[in-house]
Amino acid sequence: MELFAVNRYDETKLTKNDEEAQEELILQRLQRSFQEKAERRKQRKKSPEPQGDEEQQVAAPAEPEPEEPAQESESEEDEKAEPVVEEAKEDESKGEEPAAQAEPDFLVLGDAYFKKLKQVEEILPPWLSHPTVIDSDLSKKGKSIKKLGYLDDQVKANLKKLGFKRLFPVQETVIPWILDAHQKPTPFWPRDVCISSPTGSGKTLAFAVPVVQLLLNRIAPAIRALVILPVKELAEQVFGVFEKLCEGTKIRPLLLSRKQTFSVEQSKLVARFNGEYIPKVDIVVTTAGRLVEHLHSTTGFTLKHLRFLIIDEADRVMDQIQNDWLYHLNKHVKQESDEYLLGRAAGQLSQSELFDKPRQPHKLLFSATLSQDPEKLNTFKLFHPKLFTAVSDPAKRLAALV
Repeated sequence: MELFAVNRYDETKLTKNDEEAQEELILQRLQRSFQEKAERRKQRKKSPEPQGDEEQQVAAPAEPEPEEPAQESESEEDEKAEPVVEEAKEDESKGEEPAAQAEPDFLVLGDAYFKKLKQVEEILPPWLSHPTVIDSDLSKKGKSIKKLGYLDDQVKANLKKLGFKRLFPVQETVIPWILDAHQKPTPFWPRDVCISSPTGSGKTLAFAVPVVQLLLNRIAPAIRALVILPVKELAEQVFGVFEKLCEGTKIRPLLLSRKQTFSVEQSKLVARFNGEYIPKVDIVVTTAGRLVEHLHSTTGFTLKHLRFLIIDEADRVMDQIQNDWLYHLNKHVKQESDEYLLGRAAGQLSQSELFDKPRQPHKLLFSATLSQDPEKLNTFKLFHPKLFTAVSDPAKRLAALV
């Protein structure tokens, strides 16, 4: 079968003398490396620094087979020389200190690394960060109610019946501001108001007096003021104030708080005449839950004439998410007048947009601890809001102004 025999190495085949010379060269290289290694060991023993007690083992070189070709001998030489070089590198690296690990460019949380994080600075909208500060010291005497020229005589008389001779600082600041905001012509909407004042500072009269004053000249009854409170006990107190302020006027307030049956409240809200429903009251004081019930179940109950939306104890009312009263209120007004109660997208600037479109209700938010969370306050869609805050400590008052 010589046809399949291929002699690939006939031309490069080495003689016996060449093989012996190659083997001697390999042995010389190995002996030289062994000698260098022995010298390094002697130097380490003489040096004062202690070295490891581990004994380094060097495998004895195997004798090369004389019959293999020269190319295989060279590869065998490399294989034997590699462990020697690696051992030499290990010996040299023992005297060197390990390099310091580079710190990661990210923060590792846990027991191994502690660092104080930078405190994020609170960034508030300008109207929250620059409020109008009111002195809440009730011992200071304000102006006498008799000398207030912006209030009607009947309102002054009713305030006197309530036992008030002078206004508190919150009332003295907020009442004229609200009245002045409604004296501007039609294109200028009044700015929504947020009042943060402690309990007992006179917040109720701060919104009740201007509402009654502005509704004195109304022509026909319609729900023009809606006051929402978190619980029925507070609703009854606020209704009592409105009831006394409206004495001797045409304004009719009504309380919706489960104190009466639902059918009785419906009969006091609206009346049916010639097939149409006519509102019978001007001011509605209610809780959020009771309001939602009447929005869905009272026929003829409409808020399309609403001018004031007042939310007392706003923080507590905002937490009443279970009723979702804001959604139902906005949806009701949208169905009645094709307008959103809590804001609508403005069209192109035109005369019809400025004069023909109805005004949105003036929103007044009152609370002893008004939230400064812009996300919560954004649910009310406040229009260019104005913040009044009452601070009793002079140092805190100065800090609020800064």
